[in-house]
This record gives sequence, structure tokens and C-alpha cells, in this order.
Amino acid sequence: ALAAFGTSFVPGVLALGVFIALFEFSIVSSISIGSELVPGAPARGLSAVIAAATMGRAAAATPATWLYEQHGIWVPALIGAAFASLTVLCITRVAALPARQSAVATPRPPGDHSVSR
Repeated sequence: ALAAFGTSFVPGVLALGVFIALFEFSIVSSISIGSELVPGAPARGLSAVIAAATMGRAAAATPATWLYEQHGIWVPALIGAAFASLTVLCITRVAALPARQSAVATPRPPGDHSVSR
């Protein structure tokens, strides 16, 4: 969108504003999605999302630069969209898995000596 509106100032600034707003929305949304990814362990899910994003940026930096120089913006953009779609697919598959039982024992009232199996 920025390339299409890059020749005039006002549409370019508006497109940049929309891009920044959507980018911020995606970052803030990933925080809540990551914290709900692992039931009972929000920090583990959030750290997995942050680690995966960091590894993705690190792994894609050099090939994306080379692809941009050879083919322009469209090839790296399409590859990024494909990996984003793969990420959404993985998150929905993980979210659909049944929740495991917590390893933490639940407290019992005083005097309750029954054994639950």
C-alpha cells in the first residue's frame, strides 16, 4: 500500500498511519494470544511467541535482503505472508489440543485425608 501511495504526500502519510496502527495491533494481539497459548502457564506461551518471533527475524534477515535485491519487494512479502499463514495454522492447531492436567496439587480443606485417583 505504501508503494502505491508513495508518489503523493497525503495518501502516503495516511497509508503509513494505517500501516503503523495495524502493526501495533498485531504486536499487542500477539501478547494476549501468546499468554493463552499454554493453559496454566502464560509466561511459557508468551516467551515461546517472543522467542519464535526473534528467531524468525534472525533467520530471515539475510535471505530477505538478498531476495529484495534480486526480485524486489514482492518475493520477500509473499514469503512473509506464507510464514504468517503457517504461524496462524500452528497456533490454531496448538490451541485445539486438549489441556493437560496441572502437576500442581490442589489444596484440600483441613481434616480431609481422602485419596483421589
